[in-house]
Amino acid sequence: YLVHDSGPDRVAAVLWQAGRWLPVIFALELFQLGTDFLALRSILGARWRQIPRTTWFRSSAIAYAMMTLLPAGRAAGEVTRATLFSKYVGTPRAATTSTCLQAAYLSANGILSLVACVAVASRFGLRAPLALLLAGNVVSQAFISGSLLAILRPARIGRWLDRMRRRFVPGAKESPPLDPEERRRIPWRAALVCSVGRAAQVLQYGVILHAVGGVLTVRNAFITHGIHL
Repeated sequence: YLVHDSGPDRVAAVLWQAGRWLPVIFALELFQLGTDFLALRSILGARWRQIPRTTWFRSSAIAYAMMTLLPAGRAAGEVTRATLFSKYVGTPRAATTSTCLQAAYLSANGILSLVACVAVASRFGLRAPLALLLAGNVVSQAFISGSLLAILRPARIGRWLDRMRRRFVPGAKESPPLDPEERRRIPWRAALVCSVGRAAQVLQYGVILHAVGGVLTVRNAFITHGIHL
């Protein structure tokens, strides 16, 4: 529809103009991947060194590909990441780590949705459809994030995944259970790191808006990101 309405020449000209900003856009994308690593590292603590570098790179690549290509890809990517990590830190800890990262990511989504909602409401009013959708997203992200952390408390996810691993992997041994304090720990630091990553995505969307001829302001960047959310 965009090509038909604007014409192929106009679309090609805008894309050509935006090309010089691709290194910045790509760098911000890599920065977001880096924040995932730092968030995972903060959750794992000193045990992050038990996971080989090749597994880190492979898990990040697979999780990113799933997040980009699949519906609910973020959740599928974290399940895959937990599977790869379980060999080195045990299934309960791997499952807890990936679930905590998902909860931290959703918390960051909620925070950025709230800021975007304020930005949209300041321009279009509180009753604007986008403002209402973003307000709903704040509530849903908070609910899902809290639910994930609540599920971790009885350690059922880790035990179930460990049973599945021992059923399908010949010779696999039972992993020791996690300390209750570790299961109940709220990943505040990971949520902060994920929020920095989402803020970088806001900047990325602002750069894209500027690259295609839009007016770059802080509010416009948050509104553009709010459409994505």
